[in-house]
Formats: sequence, C-alpha cells, structure tokens
Amino acid sequence: MERMLALAARTIDTLAPEQAMDLAARTGFDAIGVLIDPATWTVAMTHDIRAASAATGIRVLDVEPLRIKPGPLDPAIPRILDIAAEIGASNALCIGHDPDKAHSAALFHDICVLSAERGIRPAIEFMAFRGIASLADAIEVVTRAGHPAGAVLPESQHLARSGGTPADLAMASPGLIAYAQICDAPAAAAGDGSAESLMQDALTMRELPGQGALPLAAFIAALPPQAPLSVELIGERVRTRYASPFDFLTAIRRSLDPLLNAPLGNDPLRSAAHA
Repeated sequence: MERMLALAARTIDTLAPEQAMDLAARTGFDAIGVLIDPATWTVAMTHDIRAASAATGIRVLDVEPLRIKPGPLDPAIPRILDIAAEIGASNALCIGHDPDKAHSAALFHDICVLSAERGIRPAIEFMAFRGIASLADAIEVVTRAGHPAGAVLPESQHLARSGGTPADLAMASPGLIAYAQICDAPAAAAGDGSAESLMQDALTMRELPGQGALPLAAFIAALPPQAPLSVELIGERVRTRYASPFDFLTAIRRSLDPLLNAPLGNDPLRSAAHA
C-alpha cells in the first residue's frame, strides 16, 4: 500500500481548506490538515470542506490544535473534535504545554475518550520548547494515559532539535505512530538553545525536503510503512520563492520523490529494531 501524502495545515494556512483541497488534488497529494478555531468556525465552512472533499477525493488527515495545558481540560477541545468529525478528519494534533506528565496523561486520556467517541485518533506532537519535549516524553504520556486511541506524532525537525534520531523513532512501537510530519532544516538550530530560540527556529528555518541537512530518508524508513506523511513548512521562508500556491505545492511534491524512492526505504531501520 502506498503511503498517504498530505499537506499540513500550517503549510497551506494562506488558503481556505477547499482551495487547498483543489490544489492538493492537482499536485499529487492525498490529504490536507485543517486549522480549527471554534470561535470563528461556521456551518458554511463545514459544508465547503465536505463538498470539496467529495469533489476532489482529498481527505482531512488531521485537525489542530488541541492544547494540553496545566489545569482543567481546555473547553475548546470538545467543540474542535465535533468539527473534526463533521469534516471527516482521521486524527487530531495535540500539543503538550504542561511538563507534568501525570497531569498531561490524565488530560490526554480524556481527549482520547472524546476522540474515540467521534472516530478520531489524537496524537501528541512533541517539541523541544514545550512541556512534552521529546519522543520519550510523548511515548511516556501516551503510555500512562492508557487508551488505545492515543498516539504519537513525530516531526522531523522536532525530533532532531530534541536530540532524537531516526534510530530512536524506529524503536517505538509501530502502533503508537498515527502519522508523521516532515520538513528539512539546517543540522543545528539557530540561536542560543533557549526555548524561545528553538521555537523561532521551528517557525522560520524550515526548508523543502532535501534542501537542508536532516536525515529525512532515515526518518521515513523508521516509520511504519502505512503511516501517512504530512509536509509541514511553516511561514514565508520557502513559500515566497514561488510565483503561486500551485507552484509551491508542486515543488513540495517533487521534493518528496527522491526520499520516498531512496534505497534506505527498502531496508527500514524499523525492521531491524523490531526483528
């Protein structure tokens, strides 16, 4: 089975989702991500996405963001998940702001229950500048939550900046990986290593796959073979190099081919790790 290819919500955040679906279909992608703000969401937006998905065949891979914060469950989360179900999303991207793993796990369990009721899988994206900062942190929280719907979302830049490697990713249980996000970046983060500088690095230093120094072929090879792959290029650094959104998305799609066809993909790290 070919791996599903998607465009992350923040890659296409200058476009309405229905526009993004049309361009995704024309440039060789299978799905998109959708940013949801419950305060501004309308019934018309739901209708437009459902209609565009039916017309183009493009699916909604995930919605974001679901934020795990100190204190009680964010009251926006049930509404975000309701919208996610209405537009046919498969996953919900969760961001862990709270370093208290026991509290994060308790809230994530509640998110898992709400998500599973709607046919959605929640996945924690770890970031070196957040409370759930590493692959190990995310796996610990998901494991402590103890709900079968819970998952981890690895992203190539965040894995590298948190000190992780594709070999670490390959050691994770395949059932924990719902999908993955990918971008390229310089080998080392810009700035002084503080949380603020790492966040700015994530927001401003991304490159097309293959135009940076991250071990992306090994990252892909470490993933379960069925895990969807979503390209996340935040900000204007790359986008403004292209004359139109169509050209931008075409360049993204072409950048993936050498990685998806890399010889390393025929001998995955994951196979060795779980032999």
